[in-house]
Amino acid sequence: MPHHAPHQHQWIPGYHGPLANKQEQIRMVQRTTENKAGLEKAFVLRSYGYGELALLYFPNSTKKSATTQLRRWIRRNGELRNTLAQIGFAERQRILTPRQVEVVIRYVGEP
Repeated sequence: MPHHAPHQHQWIPGYHGPLANKQEQIRMVQRTTENKAGLEKAFVLRSYGYGELALLYFPNSTKKSATTQLRRWIRRNGELRNTLAQIGFAERQRILTPRQVEVVIRYVGEP
């Protein structure tokens, strides 16, 4: 299987709304990142459990530690925190909607 470089998604500076159109949504879902083995693995934009998403960002941590660290990232990034609050995110929310996941990725990058 040939190795392809990950697609780099361009964010529009200052844009905080939903993805522009269906084609943009498809590109977002099809983007890839390299996993530890160096193989490409598609990141799917969908609902994630908070701990599940945290473990994608901190794969060598326990679920509790990863969750604490992701929560810290959100608290310390005022713009991210405010944007999430505007779309209904609550501090102890257990499931993130696809839109909330998209906002996290916009501010901290893809896991």
